[in-house]
Amino acid sequence: MMMTTRMINAISRALLIALALAAVSGDAWAGSKVYRNNVLTAQHVAVPGTHVMVVPPSGSKPSSSFAGFEIEPRGIRYEITETSAPYASTAPTLTTEGLEAEGVKANDISDVDLNGSPARIIQGTATNSNGEEAGIVMFVFGNERFSVFVRGYYQQTDGAAANLLRNSMLSAIIASAREKSTVEPYAISTAGTEFKLADEVGGTKHFTVGGQPYSSTLKDAIYSGTSFSNAVSPGEQAGFADRAAEQFLSQYEYTIMNRRNVSYGGLSGIEITADVQGNFRLDRTASGGNVRRPIPARGYIAILFDPDSDMVYSFTGIAVQNAESYLSQFMRMTSTFSRPK
Repeated sequence: MMMTTRMINAISRALLIALALAAVSGDAWAGSKVYRNNVLTAQHVAVPGTHVMVVPPSGSKPSSSFAGFEIEPRGIRYEITETSAPYASTAPTLTTEGLEAEGVKANDISDVDLNGSPARIIQGTATNSNGEEAGIVMFVFGNERFSVFVRGYYQQTDGAAANLLRNSMLSAIIASAREKSTVEPYAISTAGTEFKLADEVGGTKHFTVGGQPYSSTLKDAIYSGTSFSNAVSPGEQAGFADRAAEQFLSQYEYTIMNRRNVSYGGLSGIEITADVQGNFRLDRTASGGNVRRPIPARGYIAILFDPDSDMVYSFTGIAVQNAESYLSQFMRMTSTFSRPK
């Protein structure tokens, strides 16, 4: 069975952590090296799942669907991920040629000295998660243990956005004394399902069928879980979950099938399932011709709220084959949610 190009591209953009490295349009900050010696301030915010602290862009709010911040009225997304690759191995890919190999045009790549460590900042254009051409500022830094990718997407008509994002990125601090907690923020079990942990990037865990590496050629299903800090009052939880579902499913033609209140691991939350369109198979007709028939696909979102710590736990899944079976497995995994005592 073959997925449509549209479905493949949508899954690649919406689920898979990859790889829209930015292309840049030159401006006044092209050319010279940037030196920053940052100190911790009261405005710095720790980014869950990373060793990073930044001063968020003015007017932004923590995202409900990824590690980072958003300014929704301006269409700004500020995404932060951390990988286990040392910065020394990441830096060689941050060239005009390296970015071009990812389908990107780079007009400016500036070296940065961030508290005595090398980094690079890039500005330009890239395809955002909605498949639109957008402006982007990207800041990449790290140390011998990890690399951090900060990507800020904005509407190209928003002339002030690039500097807003750049100033926030250059406020970054690697809190080396603040090691990641050895205690996992939550646990789920895959027992009784076909899923296994495939990887963990930037605090987000990805589970695939059999633990196979996921890619843009995903043929069955993927399930992801993450946690972040966001104060959500009981009266705001329904709207928060609806917005998270809308953002997660925005790449697809979809219809909400079911929305229900749930309680997992002692936390209340909201679970949403959706019928997702876009996957087809070719069937031979009695006359010997071919007809394209839709294959049911399913989307899944569950958001759990901890009012005592302001932590939010988010679980999402897409099943493009065996949809009903995998959907039930998504629910089974989420139902095993627990937190360390």
